[in-house]
This record gives sequence, C-alpha cells and structure tokens, in this order.
Amino acid sequence: MRKLENQSIIPIMTLIPNFSGSLFWRTMKASLFGRTETSNQPGNFKSYFQYQIGKNSTGYDLFFSKEPNAQQYYNEAFGKMAGYLPIEMSDFLSYHYQAYTNNEEFLHFLTLELAHRIRNAGSQAYRKKLEIAVDWLNTQKDTRLEVNRNAMRVSVRADLDTVLAQSEKEALSAERMEEIVGNLAIRMEDRMNSVIDSAENEIQQITSGLSTGNIQLSNREHEGLIIRFFILLQQVQAPSSNNNESIKYLFANFSKTDLAAFLRMHFEAFRSYKTSTLQKMITSQQERIKPQHEKVKQLEEAMVNFFY
Repeated sequence: MRKLENQSIIPIMTLIPNFSGSLFWRTMKASLFGRTETSNQPGNFKSYFQYQIGKNSTGYDLFFSKEPNAQQYYNEAFGKMAGYLPIEMSDFLSYHYQAYTNNEEFLHFLTLELAHRIRNAGSQAYRKKLEIAVDWLNTQKDTRLEVNRNAMRVSVRADLDTVLAQSEKEALSAERMEEIVGNLAIRMEDRMNSVIDSAENEIQQITSGLSTGNIQLSNREHEGLIIRFFILLQQVQAPSSNNNESIKYLFANFSKTDLAAFLRMHFEAFRSYKTSTLQKMITSQQERIKPQHEKVKQLEEAMVNFFY
C-alpha cells in the first residue's frame, strides 16, 4: 500500500455536524434517554408546600440544607408526606393547603401530581399512602362543591327575588312570567352543569391512576341488562316474617351514584361516560324493568335465596 505523504489525519468527529442545539438532536435524546423540561435551577418552582433552608426540625414544613431545585423540592414534599401515619398525612396536607394563597390552585396541582405519582409508584406501600392523600383531596373537593352549591342557591334566590319584585311592580303577564322563569332555570342548570363537569374532570384525573378493573363484555348488547342486574341487586332485601318488621336491604347504602362510579371504574364499556350520564342511563334502564316479568321474578327470588 502506498503511503500518503504530507496529509494530516482528519478526526472523524469533526465531519459530524454539531446537533447539540438542534431540534433533531433534542428529539433523538428524548427518544433514547427521556427528556425533562423542568428547570434544574434552585428555587425555580412554585412552592405549594411551605419550606425552610436550614437544619431539619419538627413540624410540617419541608427543610433543605440549601435551596432545592424543582425535582428535589417535589420529591421531598411527597416523600415526607408518605412518612406520616394516615391521620398525620391529613394534618400535613391541611397545613400546606391552608398556608397556600390559592386553594383551588393547590387542589388542582395535587390532583395532577397524585395521578402521576400513583401511576408510577414503585411500591404498593407508597401507592397506598398516595391513595390516602387522594381521600383527603376528595374530601376537600366535596367541601368546595358544597360551598359552590350554597353560593349558587344564594345567587338563584337573589334572581328569584328580582323576578318576584319585577312581577309585583309591572304586573307581568303569565307568558312573560313563564319566559323569565324559563330563562332562570336555564341559567341555574348551566351553573350546576359547570360545577359538576369541573368536579368530574378532576375526579377522572385522579381515578385514572388508581387500581381499577377492566371487565369486558363479550356482547355489547348486554350492557343494558348488566345495569338492570345491578339495579335488582341494589333492591335485594331480607324476607320479613310479618308486616310490622322494618325492611332490611342487602346493602345498607348503595346509591345510583355508587353504581355509576362502579360501572365507570371497572367496566371497559362504561369508562368513557361521565358519572352524570351513567346516572341517566341507570334511570332509563330502571324504568325498563318489568317487576311482573317471569325472568325478573325468578332472578329476584334466586338472589334472595342465595343471600338469605
């Protein structure tokens, strides 16, 4: 082989373009190693949980030896929370919830963060602790929902008072009165739907990370019959020996809302429906049950015999 003279060897890496700042390179790195846009800069995060810089101490505040970055901060928050007993977890969350200036924002953050951490929980014990936090979260949301309902009642009452005052002053015709009341009913329904939809969206974000079933029907035509079966199961009661004996149902509490939530969380066919939609479906199927139909009577009798 003839030796090349007076030629320098060109390092091969110099022939490869520098992609470090390009979209191509960022996409390739994300595909191979994952990617995070969370800042590593200390202190660059929203402090939903109260924290201090200094020596670790008692109390519900988070403690860091130096200013943490976002990942360190959030991991410490949920790590410390999981170290408490259930009742202490509730106090821990309530402390930070009350200290944060925007309660709605705190609950929204916790909804998203818990859903993410539950889906990626490394151990069953840690997952159980996170689910306790979900229980606390749901309690707070129920409380806020009740506050919103009360505010809605006050608003509707004010609207009604306005309508009544207007009717007394102007002697409104029946047609005009009906129109005003109809518009009022529409506004009230819109407000209620807005509150319910908001609550359901938050609940769906949480439950998407919880342990749920994946029951699948072999025949989609049986969906209505499945609903009717559970309705009949709701109504199972112990046989009474005399008319003066109070009715004892199989379930001390099994509401339409419970059934809707159960179907949505555990049956693949109903997962895409909102709880309010499923409640309407349950009502519709309940109306289709014929108590005197022979199959219905046989099923009711069989369930009573099975349980009692």
